[in-house]
Amino acid sequence: MKFTRDEIDALLFYQGSIENISNKTVQRMKSFYAIDQAYNVLNVLLYPNIGDEKARIAEGKELNQELVLHMPELLKIYCNIYSAMCKYTFFYEKNAAFSTRRADREYSVREYKRGINFSFLSTTSKDQVDQYFCKKEGLVLLDVEPLALVEHIDLNKVLGDNSDYQGEQEILYAPFLHVQLDEVQLSEHERKLRDCSGNPPSGKYKLRILDSLIEGRKWNGSISDMYEELELYQSIIDEEEITNVVSVWKTLQERKEMVPEQEQRYVEWKSRLQRYLKHQFGYIKSMIEDSMPMDMHFYERGQVSLAMLQDEISEYKKWTNDKRIYYNQRLKYCNAALSILWPLAAVMIAVSFVKEIEIIAKIVSIILVGVCTMIDKCCDAFGFKEKAEQRTLTYLRLDELEREIRYESLMSKEKERVFVEKFMAVVDEDDRRCESNLQRAIRHMDDLTADYMFKEDM
Repeated sequence: MKFTRDEIDALLFYQGSIENISNKTVQRMKSFYAIDQAYNVLNVLLYPNIGDEKARIAEGKELNQELVLHMPELLKIYCNIYSAMCKYTFFYEKNAAFSTRRADREYSVREYKRGINFSFLSTTSKDQVDQYFCKKEGLVLLDVEPLALVEHIDLNKVLGDNSDYQGEQEILYAPFLHVQLDEVQLSEHERKLRDCSGNPPSGKYKLRILDSLIEGRKWNGSISDMYEELELYQSIIDEEEITNVVSVWKTLQERKEMVPEQEQRYVEWKSRLQRYLKHQFGYIKSMIEDSMPMDMHFYERGQVSLAMLQDEISEYKKWTNDKRIYYNQRLKYCNAALSILWPLAAVMIAVSFVKEIEIIAKIVSIILVGVCTMIDKCCDAFGFKEKAEQRTLTYLRLDELEREIRYESLMSKEKERVFVEKFMAVVDEDDRRCESNLQRAIRHMDDLTADYMFKEDM
């Protein structure tokens, strides 16, 4: 499964290689993609409370308000980075990453002791961390050791020459990991490193990554889940909430006393943001894991027998048919709801001309029209129609191929090879469609908030 241009651009944006972001992406929002240290904001928003914000500001780092003023775009960045991590982890690097190192701050270590890594975890595969990365508030050194396969990405391998920071040898881990911390001894070289205040490291730990806290979530198409996601999203991009975020950052940067109610509102907003991202990451993880249910490298080596090929086609066909039935059911639910609610809305509009119940009828008709519109948009946003169509086409092609093999009277090695190539072509086309549907799901927030984005661009 290939990385999309949006995923590559999101990784470049996180790393700060903004000059290499595609022109198409930059033109969409120039002021947003001109920020070269976006990782500060991307990470602080994933921590509970405001301790990480205070630590980074004390280090002289900037929390650029331009990023939160365009929250829909920022949410897309989060999702595209995580999507690229899942692809790399599940399709390119199917083993746990090797041991890496990191210069961290005391605040982060306090969170690790709770057993959780909340933010993106940037590490280096070099033998030692550079002094440049040690300018932090209360320096702590980490040896990072993954004990399980968790979402991560080797930025050098994926970005190649597009990266301006090849020398950093960065291995980036996803947020929301279950970790374990054990104290170890500093080496002589490490004792000479200094934090942003000129102090030596306060300690060193081995950070063991146990597993990911992100569980795959399959969209069940229920109206309640649909409204929960939309309500979360709307509360995150709400103008008043964003104004409060900017105010909190300004207060922190000016070293002024924080109003407790203002801080509490900010923390609660971050909590909703984190919950929303966990949901979206769960959907992305499940979709990518499901998009390639077998190891296709076996066929690429040419080591296949007819019986094994038939088994694999049968397995893929069954899996595809199950998905086809699932998406068709979701379409039926949406269509059934619309077929009931639209006529009711029409009736209520007609009844609204009766004076005695004019107001009530109008209110009910407006609600019904709103619900119908929301169901219709959500159905489109989550791509039930496209996914059902994809699975149906793939199922029919597999069924046709299966019948060709079954009725082939003189099966030679050459014909067997041709059938393998046909099967690979079906799978490749299915993968491309999966990738297209995945990107549509990631961008569904734009479809649901077109009016908001238009207003922001104005």
